[in-house]
Amino acid sequence: MDYTSNRKVKWMRWAARIIGIIVAGFWVLSLIASSIAEFGTPIILKGIILGVLVAINTAGVIIAWRRENF
Repeated sequence: MDYTSNRKVKWMRWAARIIGIIVAGFWVLSLIASSIAEFGTPIILKGIILGVLVAINTAGVIIAWRRENF
């Protein structure tokens, strides 16, 4: 049985893509806004961890799309 031709599967994949874009976009925007607001202050461990998590999230969305041949 070919699961990729199922309408529900296609709908769920598009929903996951859209949610992934929204989440990644939110975190990237949040990181940029935070960096602008706190410009000139020392970087703390919390900021580094947030930046790494944003990068991992964004990379995960991109890698998932590439593996689907989107």
